[in-house]
Formats: sequence, C-alpha cells, structure tokens
Amino acid sequence: MKEKILKIINASTQSEPIYQLEHEYRIINNNLQRKEFFSVIKSLAINGTDKEKFVCLTIIEFLDLAKESEDVIKANIEFFDFKKDKENISPLLTLCSMLSTIWAIDFIKKIINHFKPKSIEYSYYFDIALRSIVSTIYWKQSINEIKWVMDNYQNDYIIDFIAYFKWKREESELEELFQLIDNNVLLNTKLKLKIIDRYVNNYKKIDLQK
Repeated sequence: MKEKILKIINASTQSEPIYQLEHEYRIINNNLQRKEFFSVIKSLAINGTDKEKFVCLTIIEFLDLAKESEDVIKANIEFFDFKKDKENISPLLTLCSMLSTIWAIDFIKKIINHFKPKSIEYSYYFDIALRSIVSTIYWKQSINEIKWVMDNYQNDYIIDFIAYFKWKREESELEELFQLIDNNVLLNTKLKLKIIDRYVNNYKKIDLQK
C-alpha cells in the first residue's frame, strides 16, 4: 500500500497526485484497507519529504478527516518552521479551522501576525490565514487585523472579503462585524449591494455545486 501511494505522489508523469489519491481512497470498499491507506497518509504527513507532507496534508483536508488526524496536524504545528514548511501553510490553516481547538486557533493567529503586511500591500498568507479564522467562531480574536484590512485595502478586496465572511458566518455575526468595524465606507448602500452580489454570484454558488 505504501509503495503504491509513494508511486502516485512522486511519479513524474502524475500531475495531480492529490486528486488521484483521493480517488484511490474513495474507491476502497474494504474497511481494513481503508485504514491501512489512511495510516500511510498520516505517517507521510509527518515523516515524509516536503512534497509528500504537502500532498498528504491536502488529502486529509479534501477527505474532511481533520478530527481523525488531530495528532498529525498537531505534530506539524509543533515543529513548524516558517522557512522550511511554508508550502504547508495553506492545508494546515484549513485543517486548523476545521478543528478549531485552542492550539489550532493559536496557529492561525500566529500565521496572521507573522505575515501581516508592514505597509499597504497584499500578502497571500495573511489573506488565507484571516479567511481561515473567519471560518471559525473565533474570528473576533483577530478583529484588529480585520479592521486594518478595511482601513487599508482597496474596495474590490473588501467586497470579496466581506462576501466571504457572509458565506462563512451567521447574518447576526455580519451585523456585529459592521458594528465593530465602524467604517463609513462599509455603511455605504452601494458597497453593500456589491457585497451581496459578490456573495450570490461567487460564494453561494459553491454551496449549490455541492
């Protein structure tokens, strides 16, 4: 089983190992074989090469098995190195938002603080980390960073971010966000209409496609 998984991950002709491995897992009918498959994935997510770790963490995310992989996620976070493990930030953020444990939320905030721009510039990791905490009930712990975004980024980004917030949180939380931000631009009716349009035509469609 391990040899098969490693071959899929590292084969030079295999352009999409994540999707291939996800498919291989889902077509397994035998529970023991599934457990063996997943055990190999978990092991490689901790002890594999950089590529193997990234692929296996992403597979865990795709299979929605964060809770079953808490030990794996925690191990990656405890030994996380900003230089060496930067490629794993994206799947780790998603997995941490799925878990929403204290230590998982602390990791998300750690990424937010580390990559927060020093000037008015876009930061990919800051963006996805902020969206990760917005995906949890603990979003108010990063309200100062959200306020910073509202005060410094262009309207196009703000519209998309608030639409994403609306998609992930309850309507009452969106109203609370508006109150906490206290930004006159966001109170503009025209901008609110653009936020709703973005939500309906982008994020709401994701739900409809499931």
